[in-house]
Amino acid sequence: MSVSDGETSTNIAKAYSMVRRLSSANPDIVVLPELWCCGYKGEYGSDDSRLALNAMYRFSGITGGLVVGSIPWVENGEAYNKAVAVYKGRMVGEYSKIHLFEPFKEHEIFKPGENPSIIKYKGFKIGLAVCYDLRFPELIREYSLHGADIVIAPSAWGKPRLNQWRNITTAQAAVNQVYLLAVNRVGGGSLGEEFAGHSVFIDPWGDRIVEAGVGEAIIIGWVEKERVAEARGRIPILDDYMKSRKKYRKIKFYEAG
Repeated sequence: MSVSDGETSTNIAKAYSMVRRLSSANPDIVVLPELWCCGYKGEYGSDDSRLALNAMYRFSGITGGLVVGSIPWVENGEAYNKAVAVYKGRMVGEYSKIHLFEPFKEHEIFKPGENPSIIKYKGFKIGLAVCYDLRFPELIREYSLHGADIVIAPSAWGKPRLNQWRNITTAQAAVNQVYLLAVNRVGGGSLGEEFAGHSVFIDPWGDRIVEAGVGEAIIIGWVEKERVAEARGRIPILDDYMKSRKKYRKIKFYEAG
């Protein structure tokens, strides 16, 4: 979806309309983009957090499934860019963005998170990330090593870096053998940069199940737990990684810096 920076009621109404359209498909998981409720603005308040979270509770009630999206989260006077997962009227998962994107001045607005987060839902383990986190291989690898089947990444990735978006999302899914649901904002905004769109759903082999374009769209894909096991069984990347890390630990091969 496109997002109007600072226009919370407008964005919530748009998201509500799109979720209503999607509800006929009975989705198990709905993913919204980064800061879908209000976009980028100078500062955030507790009302932003409350309105966004209540809207996501409503969306979950409409679809009957899990709803994930990034919202501004204000706590003890500090703002976080937080991916939240809600289901049946309660928050079942949360993750504060660890890697803040300085070109968008995120480091001046948000406090970075410190901990990865995996939630369990309908037999799947789901890791949460936000946009710029995708450029850091350690986080997604951490999720896959802890048994994640899916990584969900609400995003607001700029159009000038579209080719990098497509390459990085493909690589993260393939080398970590996870499903990657990376949902990206479209359109323009107050930052003076167009957003890339191309929300994408990639399987554990690095194959695109479905990909959107540069405009607003609803895309749907299916997850099969067996496909994760198949990929990891046929090419044991994670097992070999752990063996290599143990073998070479004496020369600090995996502990550079």
